[in-house]
Amino acid sequence: MMKHLPQLKTKVIPMLGFLVLASMTLYLLIQTLIQAALWHSFGGILLIIITLGVFIALYFEGKRVWFNEQDLIKSKRHFREFVSVVGGALFTYYLAHDIGVGIVVAASLAGVLAHVFFADFEAPFFAGAFVGMSSTGLLFNYSELILAAAISGLTFILATTVFRGFGGKMGTVALVGTFLAGSSLMRQFELRPLPAFDVIILVFIFSVLTTPLTHYLNIKRDHGPVMASAVIGLMAGILLPRFFC
Repeated sequence: MMKHLPQLKTKVIPMLGFLVLASMTLYLLIQTLIQAALWHSFGGILLIIITLGVFIALYFEGKRVWFNEQDLIKSKRHFREFVSVVGGALFTYYLAHDIGVGIVVAASLAGVLAHVFFADFEAPFFAGAFVGMSSTGLLFNYSELILAAAISGLTFILATTVFRGFGGKMGTVALVGTFLAGSSLMRQFELRPLPAFDVIILVFIFSVLTTPLTHYLNIKRDHGPVMASAVIGLMAGILLPRFFC
């Protein structure tokens, strides 16, 4: 009986991280599904298919996490990761709102600088950068930002071995922190109408173009996901407003 105890300890933490990220992903997807169905029936049908695919992916990832023994939390390493998440949030929030460079440029700069100066902790710092992109209408000040970043930092640690290699993991980690912090502070989340059709087309086009470009920088050029995403974001944040705003 006792010989199974260490294995149980290695499963609880990653499973908790998996459940947190999976729950947030499904919540966001279901909310999107509802809005899409209200907007157009075809959009609702398309998202139903996507949702089924997500359920399948979550099933296999949950199975992998449960049946593969995971490392226990390394206190020194994870403490530094926690601090990096909070630092990334503060840095990005300051650049975006106090300096006024905008949230995309601010977060991208955070990713580039993290890759250059402390690559070992670029991932948690970049995850914190997504927290720092939060609107001042949601998180009013730095105290509230630190609350959101702390939740995201804890989530990052819990999910260390979960969804490795999945794009969007760091953004989801940030979403957990900002959503829970905003909800606990009784904030109203912004509801905005869909943009004009020509804007939707542009969003689709740039999404299709930048996805393989990011993959090329990440995999083919071996710059890693943080640097690849940050470079594309920085280019977009600087160039696109000059042509489309």
